[in-house]
Amino acid sequence: MPQNDSKPKVNLLTNTLVYSIGNFGSKILSFLLIPFFSFFLTKEELGTYDLLLTTIFLLVPISTFQISDALYRWLIGNDKNINKRKYIGNAIGLLVFSLGSIISLIYITNIFINVYYIHLFVTMLILSCVYPFYQQILRGIGNIKAYAFSGILHSFFLVLFNVASIFIFDDKIFGILSSSILAYVLVIALLQFKFNVISFQYFQLKWNLEKKEMLIYSLPLMLNALSWWVINASDRYLILKYLSLSENGIYAISSRFPAIVILLNSIFMLAWQDKALSTDESEVVDYQKIFKNFLIFELSLVAFLISISPLLISLVVDEAFESSWRYMIVLYVATIFSALSAFIGAGYLRQKKTNRVFFTSLIGAVFNIFVIILTIENLGLYAPALGSFIGFLVIFIIRFYDMKKEFKLNFKVVIFFFLSVYFLSTILITLFLENSYVNFSMIFISASIFLILNKKLFLKH
Repeated sequence: MPQNDSKPKVNLLTNTLVYSIGNFGSKILSFLLIPFFSFFLTKEELGTYDLLLTTIFLLVPISTFQISDALYRWLIGNDKNINKRKYIGNAIGLLVFSLGSIISLIYITNIFINVYYIHLFVTMLILSCVYPFYQQILRGIGNIKAYAFSGILHSFFLVLFNVASIFIFDDKIFGILSSSILAYVLVIALLQFKFNVISFQYFQLKWNLEKKEMLIYSLPLMLNALSWWVINASDRYLILKYLSLSENGIYAISSRFPAIVILLNSIFMLAWQDKALSTDESEVVDYQKIFKNFLIFELSLVAFLISISPLLISLVVDEAFESSWRYMIVLYVATIFSALSAFIGAGYLRQKKTNRVFFTSLIGAVFNIFVIILTIENLGLYAPALGSFIGFLVIFIIRFYDMKKEFKLNFKVVIFFFLSVYFLSTILITLFLENSYVNFSMIFISASIFLILNKKLFLKH
């Protein structure tokens, strides 16, 4: 493990840029590859692959107890008296125990219910847990350059191997999973060799006070991750139940582009968490200004992305999936409230009130499923998109009123009213005026407004 026990110095912009590099390959490209796959996979194959990934995303927080988040919280904190290596060893012990338990249950389940590509599925699950664990250690000790290095490596390997597998293997799903596994293995091996991230001499399976502290912090985050999974991904299973596997393939395309925005937001959230969690009480942080700029950036960016959606889909995916842009628009709106909810959620992490993180997310998840079940037979694929929007909106409203005193958050009514009218107009024009001249005009206008509203952000930095 790198020898760095000092408190990391946090710069919000610098860390955001570094995290952008570090996440481009490991997260964003994996979503961009889905439209690429649409030219080589059938709707059913794409639906199956998306279902496998969705299930892995469900099992990752269960398989890890989100213990890497707790480890990160202790590593980046201000307490200079804790033995960071000891906490890493305890976290490794918890990870081994939780992963082993889940893998055993998967193989037992396979006796009764056939799990597609079970050995590849389990291997992918393990690596999807181990790789973020390595990254959280690097974040916690302040070595975000190494974090970025891992993302660049993963970017290179993921694209190279995934694209090659499409042309090498007749079984496309087998090829994609195998190549993704190889990318993970190489990155983890290189991280361990170059940075010695994990020193196994601190490995600790025995129960102790540190493990108890970490679990008390992380278990609500595990439940929170499951709640967000319900809002973001459980709709795949409801689509499969009420509609079809091919419809799931279409929705997989619809959700991928908004998911890229969510991932971009999550990159900022990594830096924002660093800032919020490592700042001393004596330090002054203008949360109101950061929140206002973030809100303006989100609304103007999503308005631009909505205006360009029909053109984008027609250019980058197969025509069999062309209708996906309509559902994409609602999902883009959902990403705004997802981002704002995560922004405010950092306050709960700072106060170590992770139970509030879970509670608010659970309410949003319940609303999401309720809306989908009520409307899916009449609205089709609009229903899961609407469910995601309502779910995140509910979480944001609850968290905003719960934490506005902590962050001193207030909306400027005039700015918010203007942005709301402009935003709604963009949605309505894009949905109902399918005219190429109008569409190109909206793209130009929304791009201009985005640049004007955020010019200080770009010019300043």
